[in-house]
Amino acid sequence: MGKLQAFRIEFDQCGAIYAPGDTVTGKVILILTGPKNVREIRVKAKGQAEVRWSEDRTVTDSHGKSHTETDYYTNSETYFSKSSTLVSPTGGESLTEIPAGTHCYPFSFRIPPNVPCSFEHSIGHVRYIAKAVLDRPWRFDHKTLSAFTVIADYDLNAYFNLSRGINDVIDREFHSCLCFVNAGNLNAAVKSRVKGFVPGETIQLDVSYDNSSSSVDVDMMRLCFYKRLTFHATTKSKSDWTDIRNVRVGGPFPKKGDQSLCIKVPAIPPSNLEHCSIIDVNYGLELKIHTSGMHRKIKRYYPIVIGTIPLYNRGPAFLTQPSAPTIDQVGDSDTESLPPYQQEVRLQPIGFIGMTPPPYPDEMPPPSYEECIGGSKLIGDPNEKGMVGSDLQFAPKYPVYKFPMPMPRPTE
Repeated sequence: MGKLQAFRIEFDQCGAIYAPGDTVTGKVILILTGPKNVREIRVKAKGQAEVRWSEDRTVTDSHGKSHTETDYYTNSETYFSKSSTLVSPTGGESLTEIPAGTHCYPFSFRIPPNVPCSFEHSIGHVRYIAKAVLDRPWRFDHKTLSAFTVIADYDLNAYFNLSRGINDVIDREFHSCLCFVNAGNLNAAVKSRVKGFVPGETIQLDVSYDNSSSSVDVDMMRLCFYKRLTFHATTKSKSDWTDIRNVRVGGPFPKKGDQSLCIKVPAIPPSNLEHCSIIDVNYGLELKIHTSGMHRKIKRYYPIVIGTIPLYNRGPAFLTQPSAPTIDQVGDSDTESLPPYQQEVRLQPIGFIGMTPPPYPDEMPPPSYEECIGGSKLIGDPNEKGMVGSDLQFAPKYPVYKFPMPMPRPTE
């Protein structure tokens, strides 16, 4: 490092969390043990989405020999790119000398209003970074890199159908293994208060069931909260399905009863990634009811939406308003031919968004910000010449609310 003791970027905002339209301020800190000649010091801020993956395929040449070829798929879009010179020579000189000591060079730039939320994944990302460069004559430049989080508000109150909740009916008829004699039915009502949630909130799915079969029992109920990502390269798209969290309740179950399945939403990005056209983010619930014997388990898929601003109206609207059809209401209740990712919540905006929303309840404190559960990702090349600092890992932070415990399941 020679005379360079430290070279880093510090943002003025605590946690380096910003919103679209904000002005980002910070400083480049340079600590030298002796004087140093430089051409200039500049800082560049950039917001960009990128997807990248590779796929191997086997091909056969004209001689009948097989070998593997790799195809690469990429795409990107840039939301802004701004640069500023912090130090430069004066008086027509080509170099300027910076004396020994600690130096702080302030910078600022404005984030455009219509940019997507920060997002990190091994296949693609929406990333916002600031990079400072100390331009040295006849040597590799010194560089330092730092990322910051941009949280684009996703207000669940903008879509009135999210407050309706899930309202599904299951009717499974059991048959004898040796013939097609009816062996009884399992009837169940599946309900939730809403279809829109925020990190920190508990998803509660209530199942009221009546099993009239004397030979078939309910062995287990399982609820899985999943995320489906779709990455769009220039010539191909790729999907990634991940289970975020799941909960299961084992039997024995009585022939008739009620069961609540609860999953707390962790720190995750909001649905849809508005203003990003190359990455899609969707969430859903998968309910499985396992039954005894050779009978197939019952599956239900329910799309939900994750936002950054919680619903104000959280009443049991599902008691009076049916939800949109689910995968099992549009065809055979046992079908697995329709993949769950084809089911999405059709958002219906309300007409008065832009007005002052009602205040949060007294028990709703403002959110804290927590790192995403996917962990940090590498934001720079650690082998890049002149890169100062070894910590090039970054994880965006998302708002997480502290909700009261779920209310007991309402009864009709």
